[in-house]
Amino acid sequence: MNLISSLSKLVQQPDVRAFPKTGQVINGKILELLPQNRAVVQLGSQQVKAQLEASLTKGKSYLFKVGSTDQKIQLKVITQLGESQGNSTVNKLLNELGIKPTKENRLLTSQLIKKSIPFQGSDLKQAAALYQREDDKKAAREILKQMLQKQLPIKTSVYHALHTKRMDSLTQIMKQVHIEASNTKTNGDRAVVSLLESLKGEGVSVSLRESSVVKLMTEVNINSQNSFQLFKKAGILDSKASYTSFQNTWTEWAGAHRKGDAIPSSTYLASLSKKSAPPFPMAMEKLADRLKQLFHQQLRLESPEQKSLHRVMNQVEKVLVKDIPSGNDSLPSKQKTFGASQSVTEDVQFLKEREVLTKISSLFTNEKNQKLLQDFLRAVPTLFAEDGSTEKQVIREGLSVLKEWQSRQLPPILRQTLTEWIGRSAAELSTLSEKEAIFVKMKTMLDLTGLQEESIVKSTSAKEKATTQESSLKTLLLSSLQDTSSTIRPESAKRMIQMLNGMQLTAQQETNQSLQMSLQFPGNIIGSENDVYLDMEGRKTKEGTIDPDYCHIVFFLDLGNFKETIINLNIVSGRVGVTVFNHDSSIELPMETHKAALKSGLEDMGYELTSLNIKDMNQEVHTSSKDNALPEYKEGIDLRI
Repeated sequence: MNLISSLSKLVQQPDVRAFPKTGQVINGKILELLPQNRAVVQLGSQQVKAQLEASLTKGKSYLFKVGSTDQKIQLKVITQLGESQGNSTVNKLLNELGIKPTKENRLLTSQLIKKSIPFQGSDLKQAAALYQREDDKKAAREILKQMLQKQLPIKTSVYHALHTKRMDSLTQIMKQVHIEASNTKTNGDRAVVSLLESLKGEGVSVSLRESSVVKLMTEVNINSQNSFQLFKKAGILDSKASYTSFQNTWTEWAGAHRKGDAIPSSTYLASLSKKSAPPFPMAMEKLADRLKQLFHQQLRLESPEQKSLHRVMNQVEKVLVKDIPSGNDSLPSKQKTFGASQSVTEDVQFLKEREVLTKISSLFTNEKNQKLLQDFLRAVPTLFAEDGSTEKQVIREGLSVLKEWQSRQLPPILRQTLTEWIGRSAAELSTLSEKEAIFVKMKTMLDLTGLQEESIVKSTSAKEKATTQESSLKTLLLSSLQDTSSTIRPESAKRMIQMLNGMQLTAQQETNQSLQMSLQFPGNIIGSENDVYLDMEGRKTKEGTIDPDYCHIVFFLDLGNFKETIINLNIVSGRVGVTVFNHDSSIELPMETHKAALKSGLEDMGYELTSLNIKDMNQEVHTSSKDNALPEYKEGIDLRI
């Protein structure tokens, strides 16, 4: 439907819940007393029924130790909490855990208790050791609280990842790595340069033709079929083309370097990129356009949606080829048809509720195909009616359109390859709109940095594992640390890797009802010298994504003319309220100028603009509530909406 749905599916992280575990210490408030020493206890943002080991007072707060979580949560009282005994309670706890009760350790522990963040004694001990080694105690305290809240391993590597994410600029680190990698002639560093140019959204230093020759010849020499399979899906190559023939064509053109040898040198690849008449299947501009079409036809349906669509298509095809009779047939056949009809009706209703065919239809620019899909959804139930259907040709044509779309869907690894090609060919795609260009840059950042490598590998089937995974920025930088010929300084590579790890660790937070995402992009995507931050939170759909009709989005920008700017969007039932926070009152004129375009753009995406307000950033400092704020992942602006 829109950019929100797309972005919420780009980052796939494991479910993160701060649910108490056996042995943890946590602050809880007694909300209700139940028979048999049971109670309803508020633990952080959660209310749980727990078995208590002592009689407690309703409305009071206590420090508990979690005894068991198997069938019932068992809570053992450490002490009652109150204003007067705060320091003594913390001192006693630290002494019991073997942690020196210094002023800083007391402050960290008291904040964990106050925020109801559960912690193991061993974790707090490790956190205190990390804490003591850091000079910036305030930053260290916030990072350690975040690690304990998200139940991340209390390790130096995790701490450094989050510290780099909090204190450094992604834009500046990428710029530094790009400068250092540009001085090399190694294949790995050249790949880093090419990838960084795509990630930053800048014009590439070599033409699409040259970079494509290097890409294809590298794949040919390692027997990777990624681009070959991608070209077939995009219609650039015939669907019946063989990889052997494709490989031989490029090898014969290259001449000197034979397939199967070691990875070709950068000097050799550079010489090939200058050679005339490479055997591309079509002109570069047309090739780029075919890839763009394939890119826009990708739709990642949720598992229930995929299954329902698959069942409907299978049942419809069986009727059309007479595997299941329709119309006036024998009684057993009618009973079988009736059963299939019920199943199809339920699946069709489900697809209507999820607007699955509407989403697929929107991917086609051809109005005829759009209408065929609409007619297909309307006419399918009639195919299973007692008197059969008079619209079999319409259904058959709609099914054909669906099959054509389905055949062009890519597995996760090939989606990475497509993103890599789209990023490289963006300069050749003069037809990309501004929104499309920004989305391509965002997707390139999320697909090719390595933020989702573990998730992709885990979800890849055995058949798909035969496909070579694209080299991510993280993979290339890890390789550079082992390559003595690399001109990327180890400290720069490590900072970039830590930044990516930090982004991965903070990308998503999830509860049973809500989902929160924090995305970070290099400022180059909008022409800024500083990073772009995007925080999204909202109620969670059954499929585990943010509901685009009920969510909250905040952009944190540092613009060339208007400097620090916060754009706050509240979306309720598809109605959008926009508030822009800035120190410069002159921002009102351009905002009013673009209001009509904003309203029109939102309407095109199925939303209604209800308000557009401009507020001074200082005003928000006095009215915002930190308790309702988004997590403080961003530096430079000291507030959250």
